[in-house]
Amino acid sequence: MGPKKRVLLLIFSIAFAVSAAGCETTARIDRNATSSFTPYPDGSFRFRAEMSLAYPDNDLGEKARMTQLQSWLDSDGVCARGYEITSRRVVPTYGLVSDVNYQGRCVR
Repeated sequence: MGPKKRVLLLIFSIAFAVSAAGCETTARIDRNATSSFTPYPDGSFRFRAEMSLAYPDNDLGEKARMTQLQSWLDSDGVCARGYEITSRRVVPTYGLVSDVNYQGRCVR
């Protein structure tokens, strides 16, 4: 392997390591910017997430919102046995962005 290829490989390796280390932080920042979570003492919760071009109204967008919800549940240490969504309501906010408001409860 020539010196140019070694340098490129080193640069790529460093870039990959830095980006991999920042993934969780980036996901947490994204979660905090595009959703909110409120747990209640009775085991229920409210979860609000954004529906937009980045998180559309389709299966992929819903999967991303449920991943955000699971991140909130994990970080708050609630619903260890799982949860169920009891209601889902889309509320237009501005332009192509809407809020999706979920009500749910922890499985007991």
